[in-house]
Amino acid sequence: MNRKLYIVLIVLLFLGCQKDYQKSDVIVLSTNEVSYDGTTKNGVTFSASIMLDSEYNILEQGFVLGLKSGPTLDDEVLKVDELSNKSFSVLYKDILVPDTTYYIRGYVKTEKYLVYGNEITFFSNGSQPPVISKIEPSVVFWGDTVMITGTNFDKNGENNKVFFNDFISKSVWGGKDTIFAIVPDELNEKKGAIKVNLYGQDSRNTKNFEIHSPIIEGISSLEGCFPMEIVIDGKYFSYSGFNPIKCSLVINGITHSLYSSNSRDSIKFRLPFLGLGVDDLCSIKFSQIGESYLVTDKFKLIPQEIKLKKDSVTIAQPILLNTENLDINTVTVTAKLNEREIASREVVKINSSEFYVYAWGKMEDENFLLDIFLNNKLCYSKVIERAGPAIYEIYTDKLSSYSDLEFYILGVDYSEECWMQMKDINGQIESVLVKPVYNRVPRGYAFRAYVAWPENVIDGEYEVRLLFKGRFSHWENIYISK
Repeated sequence: MNRKLYIVLIVLLFLGCQKDYQKSDVIVLSTNEVSYDGTTKNGVTFSASIMLDSEYNILEQGFVLGLKSGPTLDDEVLKVDELSNKSFSVLYKDILVPDTTYYIRGYVKTEKYLVYGNEITFFSNGSQPPVISKIEPSVVFWGDTVMITGTNFDKNGENNKVFFNDFISKSVWGGKDTIFAIVPDELNEKKGAIKVNLYGQDSRNTKNFEIHSPIIEGISSLEGCFPMEIVIDGKYFSYSGFNPIKCSLVINGITHSLYSSNSRDSIKFRLPFLGLGVDDLCSIKFSQIGESYLVTDKFKLIPQEIKLKKDSVTIAQPILLNTENLDINTVTVTAKLNEREIASREVVKINSSEFYVYAWGKMEDENFLLDIFLNNKLCYSKVIERAGPAIYEIYTDKLSSYSDLEFYILGVDYSEECWMQMKDINGQIESVLVKPVYNRVPRGYAFRAYVAWPENVIDGEYEVRLLFKGRFSHWENIYISK
């Protein structure tokens, strides 16, 4: 018995001396083969053994992992929690890139040295797909940030892809168990599901989301007319070009589309030109990603009108018109007279509410049918009575009895007889034939003419008027002296 105890003591003493003898300045480290259960998707185990211990204390140990040969502490580092001078291991459950070769080395850092073990490689066939635990918020708007928590995300945040239905987020960031994604502007569906894709694998589950419905808070006015701007205030209005809001004005069941410019909290549009005299109640609506919203059904259109200043006009005289509740400078004005086009230069805007067109008719026209087009839409038709001839301009209102009276004349065909009637203060009337100053003058336009005074004319005031084809002009005053 004593002999056996003596032998055990000798062996222990020998082993203790041997251990002290094997301690060296630098550790000798061996990286073991990577172990896994047939697939890397369930994780892999890295292990290493210390073949020769060091006399210096161990400060840190673990593994370095990379996609190139010779990984160092500058690559991915896996530290062990409990230090050992014999062996150590780590179960790696982070995401592995599929179909990729990884390089791994164990390392030990002592008070004096950093030692790497031999290099081991293994081929990865990927990891488990991502799993989504929660999304916040679940009711979102374009451009909002959504926080997604779960597992099996790319911890560097570089390879995670987030989809809202089939639309990928263009901005994704985050880490191992929490990532963030921006709701894409292209998303054109109100409801759907969020999924995470990593290295071609979709997440095992999805989480439902919904786009905020618009909130209408007010409208700038409940009455107006073209081209008044109307503003709808509220929240959650689509403002990107991918999902434009479509505004409309509904009058008596007829829908008129409106062009709008939007921000997240307002919709702006101008009332369209619908013609003259429209004063009905109408509805204002808009649609966003396929859903329709009523803003008001009590919008009052203020009627816009055109009015004629005179019911009769002489050929070649201007036909004066004015507008009510319509700035004539905001529309394109064209005209026809007896279905004949009037040149644009003969449609003259005087100010914002007055304009005129010339009555370039024919001598045989008894009346004028005036058609006014605003923005190429026939908005006004009026039959205007043709007045008699007109003295457009008298050169002077004080003449010698021996001189001729020269003037410009309207509404007269010079090829037919035109007479000037002279009336003195006693009411006596005498007629004198009108003659053109020049042989060639335009028909129906203002042209220069004259009359030769009768020899029996005495000094005094006279009134003169024209007579042509049974129609008279207005009386004009002149004075004659010797």
